[in-house]
Amino acid sequence: MSDLFLVQHLADLSVDVSWLLRPAADGTWDSCRRPQGHRKQAKHTLRYGPDGWVLMDDTSGTILYRPAVGASQEKERPPLGPWRSVPVGKASEEECTLTDVEPIGEKMNPNALQAPFADFVISDIDDVVTIEVTLKKTPITEPEFQTLLEQFRPMLVEMGKRPRVVLKFALSMNGAPAPSMRIVKQYMKFAGEHTPLIDLETRGFAVVLKPEGFVGYAVLKIVKMVISVFQPPWELAIVPTMEEGRAFIDKVAVAEAKVLARTAESKKATKPLPAMKAGIPEEVTPSTSEGGASPFAASSNDLSGRGVE
Repeated sequence: MSDLFLVQHLADLSVDVSWLLRPAADGTWDSCRRPQGHRKQAKHTLRYGPDGWVLMDDTSGTILYRPAVGASQEKERPPLGPWRSVPVGKASEEECTLTDVEPIGEKMNPNALQAPFADFVISDIDDVVTIEVTLKKTPITEPEFQTLLEQFRPMLVEMGKRPRVVLKFALSMNGAPAPSMRIVKQYMKFAGEHTPLIDLETRGFAVVLKPEGFVGYAVLKIVKMVISVFQPPWELAIVPTMEEGRAFIDKVAVAEAKVLARTAESKKATKPLPAMKAGIPEEVTPSTSEGGASPFAASSNDLSGRGVE
């Protein structure tokens, strides 16, 4: 059996994302492109049952998706083509596409992010995307920060299309001035709106911060506040140096890349990715959040507690 891919349209963001379904020895497919916290909370499996093929939450027994009406039902393999969600409560039905052709997205451009208040290092190697951001002593202005967010959004969209991407992120705030609350709210609004993409792709995030003096501890307080609001379902740590930050996210990425790795069969069908155009001491504290209750990740309609209006 080969890997399968469920392409889901996120209507609130007007983007498509790809989920990886990995075949298991018992004739099922495991939905494995889910952040660590979500995987610990529930196992999602594509399986054949009394009513045919379904994608279900094995932990609760809830059916999440079914093939479209009229689809051929053969026990040996799930039907490709349109599938539909099983609405819960007031949620509306959504349509996805199950395919055995691996979706592709653009490769990250190392110069995609530019801002006067930070330095950026971006790499995209074997589906592991690394973004390192080092804040300068230059204050952040709202227009400049908005421009940066607009540069980052296309990166999130393209990574969402690629079902095997692992994003690891290191943000160094040592020596940087404390951001204004308007900047913090600006970030939280963006993160809240794009949580489905951020949670889908991110697997390791290191905040590099060794607070010194009033400003350093003010920055630390802001960081912890943001973490408490979003409760990310992926691994996160606050560490004093970039070297420790890299070590943390590298360790996480190695384990997570194995979860999504290509099989020998899938490697034969892999095509090169098109290049993306450029756009204008705390202890390690892994996140323990279990995440939202949506079939794959929290929908934008369920993010009132994770963003700022």
